[in-house]
Amino acid sequence: LHCDNKRNQTDRSGNPLEGDSRFSKGKEGAMMLLVFQIELARAKHKRVIVRILPGNPDALIADSAAWFLHAWYREVPEVEIDTDPGDFWFHQHGDVMLGANHGHKVKLVQLPRIMSTYKREMWGKTKWAYAHGFHLHHKEKVAWEEGGVVGEIHQTPVPPDAFHHGGGYADSQRTMCSITYHDQKGEQGRWTEPCF
Repeated sequence: LHCDNKRNQTDRSGNPLEGDSRFSKGKEGAMMLLVFQIELARAKHKRVIVRILPGNPDALIADSAAWFLHAWYREVPEVEIDTDPGDFWFHQHGDVMLGANHGHKVKLVQLPRIMSTYKREMWGKTKWAYAHGFHLHHKEKVAWEEGGVVGEIHQTPVPPDAFHHGGGYADSQRTMCSITYHDQKGEQGRWTEPCF
């Protein structure tokens, strides 16, 4: 969701944002979109893991979305809904460690230190490490390598709202990227799809 309350503002900074005047209608649409995305993933993959990372526009609703999905998929063993409300996500896939954070509280280049500190055991067991962030929404300073971790910032698939457009924030290229990780060799492929 683009905003967290009926005032159509971010909770932390109070930025005015565009949203449906019926907050419950927006929440319903967002939840059903998440279900739709999970069903698309299920059509292709045997196992689906979902983690809703809280960000600055949806910090309050993120954990509610996770618990909604947890209830929706409670009897579907091939779908795992991670209900951890924390700001960081970590996952081990064989020799690969993945980490993610929205990026509105922590500079994304700090993720290598955070990954090795918060998940020492996982860090020690893995050979490859990748970090993902989302807050900046564009490709400026998109990729970096620090402390043995390859990191990148992903673009947003949505156009800017009036507040961000008026503030001079340039429209990003609006893409979604699917990355495939081999459990022993690290990244082995990616597909980037423009969103128009």
